[in-house]
Amino acid sequence: MRVFNHIHPLVWVVLGFQLFRLALVPQMGLMPQDAYYALYAHHLDWSYFDHPGMVAYLLYLFEWGLGHKLWAIKLMDWTISSLGLWVFYLLARQILSKSRALVAAFLWGSSIILSVLSLNTTPDVPLLLFWTLSLWSAHKALYGGSKIHWWLMGLWMGLAFQSKYTAVLLPMGLLSVLIIDPEQRKQLKRVEFYGAMILALLIASPVYLWNAAHDFASFGFQTTERSGSFGLSTKSFGLLGGFLGSQMLVIYPLVFLTLFRVSGCWIKRLVKSGRFPRGNQLFLAAFFVPTVLGFALLSPFYWVKINWLIPGFVTGLLATALCYKSKWIKWQIGIQSFLHLVLAGQIIFYWIPIRSDDTYWGWPELNKAFEKYTQSHPQHFLFSADNYKTSAVLQWLNPKSAWLGPNTLGKQGLQFDILYPDLDSLSGKNALMIDSEPRFKNLDAATTIPEELRPFFDQVRVLEPILIKDKSGAVLRKFQVYEGISYHPHGALKERKAR
Repeated sequence: MRVFNHIHPLVWVVLGFQLFRLALVPQMGLMPQDAYYALYAHHLDWSYFDHPGMVAYLLYLFEWGLGHKLWAIKLMDWTISSLGLWVFYLLARQILSKSRALVAAFLWGSSIILSVLSLNTTPDVPLLLFWTLSLWSAHKALYGGSKIHWWLMGLWMGLAFQSKYTAVLLPMGLLSVLIIDPEQRKQLKRVEFYGAMILALLIASPVYLWNAAHDFASFGFQTTERSGSFGLSTKSFGLLGGFLGSQMLVIYPLVFLTLFRVSGCWIKRLVKSGRFPRGNQLFLAAFFVPTVLGFALLSPFYWVKINWLIPGFVTGLLATALCYKSKWIKWQIGIQSFLHLVLAGQIIFYWIPIRSDDTYWGWPELNKAFEKYTQSHPQHFLFSADNYKTSAVLQWLNPKSAWLGPNTLGKQGLQFDILYPDLDSLSGKNALMIDSEPRFKNLDAATTIPEELRPFFDQVRVLEPILIKDKSGAVLRKFQVYEGISYHPHGALKERKAR
C-alpha cells in the first residue's frame, strides 16, 4: 500500500472524474447523435454525408464485440475519450514539468466537455484521440529527433482526418511551426516530413474518393452550405454571448479566460516586437491560437457549437497550465465536482425538461407508443422530417425497420439522402409520419395539415398525437402523427408544374 502514498493527489482527482463518468454510462439514455452515427455503422462506407467514417468504424467494432446495446455505444465514447486523456498527459509530460503536466491533466480531466464526449457520440470523440496522438508524435519528431515519429505523425494525422474535417488544421499548424521557427526550417528538407504528409493523404484518401463518387456532397455541405447562413444580424450579440457562456461552462470560466490571456500575451508580444514565440511556446500556439481565436471571431456571425473548439483546447490547456495558480485548483475541484453531480442528477432524474429533440429522455416511450400505429398500418412506410433525430432514434430502436428522413419531402436528408437516393419505388404507397413538437402549447391533435406534406400525398390524415409523460403524469414531450395516402416522390416538382 505504500506505493499509493507516492501518487500525486491530482492523479486521484482525475481518476475519480473518469470513474464517475464510467458510472454514468449505464444511466445515460440514447441521444439522437448516438443513433445517427450508429446508422453510419450499420451501413459501412468509405465516408458519409456530413462526416468521415472513423466514428462509424469504432461503433461497428464495439457493437460487433458487445452487441446492439446502448451501453456499448456509451462505452465506446468513454473508452476513446479516456485514451485521449491518457495521451494528453503523455504530451504534457514531453512539454511541461511533471507537476504542471498534472495540472494540465486536471484541467482537461475535470471539464464538463470531456464528460459530454464520454457520454455522447460525436466525431469529436475519435478526433480528440488522433489529434492528440498527432501532436505527441509531431513533438517527438521535431524536438526529440525521432524518425519513427514522423511516420507515426502521418498515420495519426490521416486517422484524424478520417474522424473529422477539422483535422486539416493539423498540417497547417505543423507548417506554421516549420516556417516560423528558424531552427525547425531544416525539417522542410527531410524526406520523413514529405513521407509523413504523403502517408496522411493516403490514409485519408477514402474520404476524397467517396466525395468524388458523390459529387463532393460532404465537402460541399461542410463549406458552401454552412457559409450560406454566415453574416451579421440582430442575433450577433446573442451568438457572441452564447459562445462565451457555453465555452466558459464546458471548460471552466477561469480556464477559458486564462486561455485568452495567454493568447493575448503572445499576440501583444508579436505586435510590439514582431517576434513569434519560440520552441515549445510556438508549438503550443500554432495548434491553439488559430483554432480558438478563429472560432471566437466567427461567433458573432455564425452559431459556433460547443464542441468545435475541442482540438484547440489540447495545446491551449498545456499553455494554460504553465501559468495556472495552484491556489485556484482546490476551488475548481469543488466547483467541477458540484457541476458533475448536477449533471448526474439531470441524467438520472431529469430535473429540467429539455424542450428540444436533443435529449435522451422519452425515446423508448415514443417507440412503444408508436407500435399501435405500425401494427394497424403494417404496409405503410415510415418517416420523420424533423432533421435526422427522430428517424435515426427510431431506426436504432427498431433495427429491422427502414425509417426515412426529410428527403421524403424533398428536403436536405443528410445521410438519409445517401442511403435512399431514389424513392420512386415508394410511389403510390401510404406512409406514417411523426412530427416532433418540442415546444408544444397544448395536448391536442393538429388542427391543420402541414403544407409541406400536401404536394407529396393525395390525402393527409391527422392521427392521434403521442404524448410522453413522466412518472407524475406530466406531459414532457409531444409528437404529431400523420397518415399520408398515395405518395408522390416528385411531389414538389409536380406542384411547381401545376402552378
